[in-house]
Amino acid sequence: MMKKNSKASTLKQSSQLCIDVREALGLTQLEFAKKIGAGQSSVSRWEKAEAPITGSFFLDIVDLALELGLIYNRKAGKLIQVTGSIEEGQFYAYGELPREEKFTITIPRTENNKNHDNLFAYAVDDDTYIDYPKGTILICCDPSDMGREITSRDHAVIATKHPERKSMATNSIAGIKDWDAKKLYELQSEDHFFAIDNSESRTVGIIKSTFNEK
Repeated sequence: MMKKNSKASTLKQSSQLCIDVREALGLTQLEFAKKIGAGQSSVSRWEKAEAPITGSFFLDIVDLALELGLIYNRKAGKLIQVTGSIEEGQFYAYGELPREEKFTITIPRTENNKNHDNLFAYAVDDDTYIDYPKGTILICCDPSDMGREITSRDHAVIATKHPERKSMATNSIAGIKDWDAKKLYELQSEDHFFAIDNSESRTVGIIKSTFNEK
C-alpha cells in the first residue's frame, strides 16, 4: 500500500507537471481542458493537488511534456518516457510498448544527458546482457543527436522485425564494429554481424547512459 506521504508527493509532482505543461502552451485552464478533453474543474483540482490525474489524461499530459522538453523535477533531473522493452523473443508493434504500458522516469542530470531534449528510454527485462542486468534503464538518443562521433565503444538498441508479422519487432542491444561501414554485431556474439537499417533491422537509438531506479 502506498504510504500517505508518498501519495502526497506524487500528487504534488503531477500537479506541477500539469501547471508546467499548460503554462508552456500559454493556455488558460479552460483552454487546456478542451485540448485534452477534460473538464476545467478537473484541471483546477489537478493543479491544486486535490486529485490525481487519471488514465489517458495523465498519458496525454506526459506526451505534451515530452514534446515540449519540460523538466518537471528540476533538482532531481529530467522527465523522459520508457518507450520499449529489451526482452528476448518478445515482439511488440513496431518494437514499442503499448501506450498504456509506457511509463515515465526522472533521470539524473549528468554530463551525458543534461543537454539533450529528445532522450527516450528502454527497460531491460531479461538476463541476456552481462553489462546491462535486468532492471536497467537504457537512456538513448537518435544517432543523429549524439553530438559526437559514434565509435566501437558505443552500444545501440536494435529493433528486428518478426519473420512473418512485419509490423511486429523485438528489441536487442548491439555492439558497434564500424558505424561508418554500417556494421553491428550481437552483443553476446561478435561473430554474428548485421547491417544498420536494413530491411529486417533498424537502429532505434544509441545508448548514452544507464539508470536504475533501485
